[in-house]
Amino acid sequence: LPKDYFTIPDLINLQLKEAKEKIAQEGLRLGEITEIYQPNLISTTVIDQSYPANLKVTAPVKIDLDVSKDKK
Repeated sequence: LPKDYFTIPDLINLQLKEAKEKIAQEGLRLGEITEIYQPNLISTTVIDQSYPANLKVTAPVKIDLDVSKDKK
């Protein structure tokens, strides 16, 4: 039986690899990834997501992520 809803995971501060795994586990899809220069964060740390954590959605939406990069 398909799930009635999907819950958006909290991806902030995860590494991109972990975030991708959580998105897949929940049955959601990865959207666009935007790299933002953040010199004091480990590269590929998720700093923003396009849907708020714990939001329930009825379709497997694509979650866009902003991730840090340490080089301009």
